[in-house]
Amino acid sequence: MIAFFGFKVFFAILFPCLLYVAILSLQKPFTSLHVSLSLIVAAIMGFYLPDGWLKFVTLRRQEMLEKGFPDALDLLVVCVEAGMGLDQAISRVSEEMRLTNRVISDEFKVLNLELRAGMARRDALRNLAFRCGIADGKSRRS
Repeated sequence: MIAFFGFKVFFAILFPCLLYVAILSLQKPFTSLHVSLSLIVAAIMGFYLPDGWLKFVTLRRQEMLEKGFPDALDLLVVCVEAGMGLDQAISRVSEEMRLTNRVISDEFKVLNLELRAGMARRDALRNLAFRCGIADGKSRRS
């Protein structure tokens, strides 16, 4: 969180500096009011740019999760029906999904690592649901 706020402050300082250098290089007469307002707007834009970037990345990740989760569950069912244990099937899904959906693969890998570390299966699956923003199973109808 501190690093993210540091990026926000960094860009809030960087954007006005770059704009000021650009204004100086234009060699056109600008009033001090125009320059100061432009620098303030640049500082505000620089401060909120990391928020927009983070929102974009988060939405893209959420999209990848929603797109790949049904395939991962189907593959998990196939592996379990083929005779694999659930932990081994989770590991296999993580490996198989690596090329098609890296986000799902990484989440299943974390799930597998939590299970191997001795976490209860229920807690590990709840952590997966929390990390991925998956609705609670009670609210889903199938």
